[in-house]
Amino acid sequence: MDILELLKNDHDTIREMISELIGISEERVQERVDLFSELEKELRLHTKAEEDVYYPYLERNDDTRQNVYEAIEEHAVIEWLVEQLENRSVLDERWTAQLKVLDEIVEHHLQEEERDLFEATYGILNQEQREEVGSRFSIRKAEGEDEMRMAA
Repeated sequence: MDILELLKNDHDTIREMISELIGISEERVQERVDLFSELEKELRLHTKAEEDVYYPYLERNDDTRQNVYEAIEEHAVIEWLVEQLENRSVLDERWTAQLKVLDEIVEHHLQEEERDLFEATYGILNQEQREEVGSRFSIRKAEGEDEMRMAA
């Protein structure tokens, strides 16, 4: 599958998960914990595969290099917020506030990526290359899942 299709599917999944998580009431503690755990896993798998497989192609291009560096820094901020949420009770009022900030940062990141990097990708990678990068991206995510299972 084309890397851009895979990334867009991941982005849509992440958006849906965050939206659903924001909508879960404080009384439904276990649902919040479970969905946050899924979101955390998806964000980590996605960002790692993106940085390992997709970004290197764009980093080589003078027109997209700065966008890639910015995206990597946004990943670091997202990871920091995820860690903050991990270390706070879902019953804490600040947890919900931090989740909303995470939503805003993730949405900003996804919109920039879809607007700037996706468009540039068409000029950098042909269809066959996008398919190959997509295959490598899927493999990297699967490897990441295996690594998470072994670490648990």
